[in-house]
Amino acid sequence: MVNEQNSVLYNPLDYLKTPEACANYLEAALEDGDERVLSLALQNVTTALSASMLSETLPLSHQQEDTLPLSLGALLDNLHKLGFELCIRPKQAA
Repeated sequence: MVNEQNSVLYNPLDYLKTPEACANYLEAALEDGDERVLSLALQNVTTALSASMLSETLPLSHQQEDTLPLSLGALLDNLHKLGFELCIRPKQAA
């Protein structure tokens, strides 16, 4: 049973203060494999970076919620707009 009096809501924006933190967050979301997780992570990183740049929200390539998964083109476009690139590397042995 969870003690709600001592619970603190998790806000990922509290941890997305640097480009490195944002990159790690996006990488973890991509590794999760769930398109909804990646879409939410992109939204969170956009919000975090927009706040850190003291500017309006960065314009992302949007798709309707019911058209998930994101197309590869939309994903790459969004990553580039946020200042990131997608890298592929061999999976490390466990």
